Amino acid sequence: MSDDQVLTPGGYRPKSAVHAIEAGHSLRMAQGRMQVIQPNGGVLRDLGPLPPRVGPHPLMPTNVSVPERVAPALGSGWISYAYWTNNTGHPLSSFSTTWIVPPAPATQSGQTIFLFNGIQNSTMIYQPVLQWGTSAAGGGNYWSIASRYVDGQGGPAFHTPLVKVNPDQTLVGVMTLTAQSGSQFSYNCDFQGVANTSLPIQNVEQLTWCAQTLEAYGVQKCSDYPDCDLTAMREVAIRCGSVVPTISWTAQNSVTDCGQHCVVVSNSATHGEVDIFYEKFAVALTRVASVARNSDGRLEVFGVGTNGALFNIWQQAPHAGPWSGWNSLGGLLTSDPSVFINSDGRLEAFARGTDNSLWHIWQQVPHAGPWSAWASLGGGITSDPAVIDNSDGRLEVFARGTDNALWHIWQQAPHAGPWSGWASLGGGITSDPAVALNSDGRLEVFVRGTDNALWNIWQQAPHAGPWSKLELARRVHHQRSLGFHKLRWAARGLRARHRQRTLAQVATGAPLWAVVQLGLAGRHNHQRPCGRRQFGRATGSVCARHR
Repeated sequence: MSDDQVLTPGGYRPKSAVHAIEAGHSLRMAQGRMQVIQPNGGVLRDLGPLPPRVGPHPLMPTNVSVPERVAPALGSGWISYAYWTNNTGHPLSSFSTTWIVPPAPATQSGQTIFLFNGIQNSTMIYQPVLQWGTSAAGGGNYWSIASRYVDGQGGPAFHTPLVKVNPDQTLVGVMTLTAQSGSQFSYNCDFQGVANTSLPIQNVEQLTWCAQTLEAYGVQKCSDYPDCDLTAMREVAIRCGSVVPTISWTAQNSVTDCGQHCVVVSNSATHGEVDIFYEKFAVALTRVASVARNSDGRLEVFGVGTNGALFNIWQQAPHAGPWSGWNSLGGLLTSDPSVFINSDGRLEAFARGTDNSLWHIWQQVPHAGPWSAWASLGGGITSDPAVIDNSDGRLEVFARGTDNALWHIWQQAPHAGPWSGWASLGGGITSDPAVALNSDGRLEVFVRGTDNALWNIWQQAPHAGPWSKLELARRVHHQRSLGFHKLRWAARGLRARHRQRTLAQVATGAPLWAVVQLGLAGRHNHQRPCGRRQFGRATGSVCARHR
């Protein structure tokens, strides 16, 4: 390798082909030549011809240049990425992605890591780049950012000055169309809110091929990657003028020697997400929150990760292993999710977001991915949601509101939107709701009241209102109240001969009680302890059985 070969995104190239663009300056194509333009519009430098390389595919990542003399123990170049081509017929007007600067790698081997969202035409790639290590632009054993415009076949590379950033800092890389004249397009690229990262380009070929990318060089061992599981490229927003395009990211895992891979979490054009994983890992869960059965009979388990995202894992054959690996569905949850199967066979998950609204995500085809993007159903809730299907196939969700009343929202058609608005069922409740379907098709909800007693409310007709008023279940012996910690429920599973058992899980030191429904009118007999001597203190043991 010649001594004048230096590293940039896209691989190695002659040092003389790398150009730093000062703050306030821009690049302009004029009669096939690249020029550096001063803030006053004058030409600072003419860098010579930049011939286009017209072809059906962009040059990256196929033409990444890694000389053999610098080939590391592990793979180099574009490691893992997702791409989408704008074929809408409308020029891409903006492309932004938000991500968090990851921790430093645990080991240092002289490696260079690039993370970016970028857009290509047939010759060049335009990209706001996060860098660890050194490149032709500078750097060291720290994170830094710069905007870049790079030839995809070892030709010229342009960059703004590097700006040092810190782990846990939020970055928003943005590329925006600023002007168009016939087949000539002008853009700006920068990191939102970070000074001296703007790199305007003028009169270039249209940019069409979008990517979310992990690129690496000089990696000797897996610990040379950032010391975390993944980087989530979130809030991906792509606009084509007034058109909101239909996005379908394609994941590509070119190098997997450490288990690197990317997962398309959401194809949303406004809140998309692609997660880039550095190595295979065991998901760190705060809790396993829900399990559901797919319409083809395979179980699927959902858990909340330590990063607040929803993760899922599933059987690869009905009632049997092997199981898949863990998959991130993204999101930032502040409650346990509730998962239910739609009447057309698609799973749908519901959870509270950081804004206290109810959010949901769903399989786009029965018992299979891809999953939709997360979507908000609004509201303001303070409990875990509880979801169930009505006897006519419509899902309905229940939660405690900010006023401590019981609220609900429902699909207006089976397995489909639109959804109703939120409606209050009143009351003052102090627990998550528990809901089940009676054998005559009416939903019934159970909650704890401010008096620590069990209250219930029910539909007065199958899959329809009006609802009853919240009623107090009869208390044990001389109005002794039922104190409990949290309702646990299993939809459909506790019905027998028009009677239903509702379980209450008691705080440590209290006995476990059960309420047995008499008939179908919502009245209950006395609460009875479920064998305290047999079960000891109630810590989640279930003593229900069909009667």
